[in-house]
Amino acid sequence: MFDSYERKKGIMQRIIFYFKTKLRGCREYYYSLKYYHQFKIPISNHLTIGIKTLGENKTTLPHPVGIVIGKNVNIGKKCIVYQNVTIGVSNNKFEDYPVIGNNVTIYAGAIIIGKVIIGDNAIIGAGCIVTKDVPEGKIAIGSPMKIMDKKHNNY
Repeated sequence: MFDSYERKKGIMQRIIFYFKTKLRGCREYYYSLKYYHQFKIPISNHLTIGIKTLGENKTTLPHPVGIVIGKNVNIGKKCIVYQNVTIGVSNNKFEDYPVIGNNVTIYAGAIIIGKVIIGDNAIIGAGCIVTKDVPEGKIAIGSPMKIMDKKHNNY
């Protein structure tokens, strides 16, 4: 059978694992409350956020699950970012972060990568992969990305 050393080692490993998982949950809960009260943004366990300029811009995350935002991303005021959105660099050049304008809506599963500029009042459709600039007031849909006017309602 097992000698006492191996048994004690196994018990200690289980205790350490238990407390690590419990404390990790407490830490995530603490930060989610901190960010909610500071920025009015609910942060869940599956959200990585590192926005360069967030402050009081009233960006909302209605379903904050699986969202990844790079540390030097600039997001304008009153933007809406839905679940499973990735915003970051396209390669190892960590200065090539996207710039997102004011009143931009980014729907579920969209990916915005590289040094692109999303204009004010633009809409990024669900599942769209954005690698080029999106002009102000336009809609970006599909993969490969297509740019459309809002007024035509062809989407």
